[in-house]
Amino acid sequence: MADPQASAARYESKSERITRAPQIIALLRRIRDSHSLLNVTVPGSSQSFSSLLLDIDTDRKFITLDELNSERGHDLVVENGRLRARCHHEGVEISFACENVEAVRGNDGLVCYRAPLPTAINYLQRRADYRVRVAMDMKMRLFLAPPGGQAIEGRVDDISMGGIGALVEGRIELRRGLQIPECRIELPEHRPILVDLEVRFTRSNERGTETRIGTRFINLEPQARGELRRLVTRLEREMLRRKAKARG
Repeated sequence: MADPQASAARYESKSERITRAPQIIALLRRIRDSHSLLNVTVPGSSQSFSSLLLDIDTDRKFITLDELNSERGHDLVVENGRLRARCHHEGVEISFACENVEAVRGNDGLVCYRAPLPTAINYLQRRADYRVRVAMDMKMRLFLAPPGGQAIEGRVDDISMGGIGALVEGRIELRRGLQIPECRIELPEHRPILVDLEVRFTRSNERGTETRIGTRFINLEPQARGELRRLVTRLEREMLRRKAKARG
């Protein structure tokens, strides 16, 4: 059997710099449509922050990004007008820089960032899949208690250090930007992890039998961050073991 840790360290050595506008737009649309979490760095800080690609305006040639999950990060974006975003999507690492970034407030009162369409995207094909999917037989449950609403129970579909994607039976609608405190992540035979979450999107299937909820972590305490890091690492190893076993 292949060594899972060794498999995670190998690369396919397919790195490319994309500069043609149609290809750039196509890649950005893939990021937007999959709601892939962006890892963002800004000048003046060594810390990384989380965001989402919300919209692509091909006519006026600009993109819209979600507000960073940090007041300090937001202030640096406003001050410098620059940021660099990176994400993993279907085994590919995609990164790009944004210049002349402006903070704008939408009709819903939420802040987002508007920036000219990137002039280049770095595209690196990796052998390992960085999105940590949670197998159905692991039965990882998520419990939410939205303020003023009914409790929601769902199955965690994917998880990272930035947030959680979960599947819920039926049609569920939660306002983007809604903050839900003390959400509970449960694993069989393990102590639950309590986290505060912010809703980024809800999307129901055509029949309304299932809804996908995308969230990001907010106000993570050091203890919860450590527990999440151990959980994500363990799931990554389990995912690689399953892949190695499937390959024989």
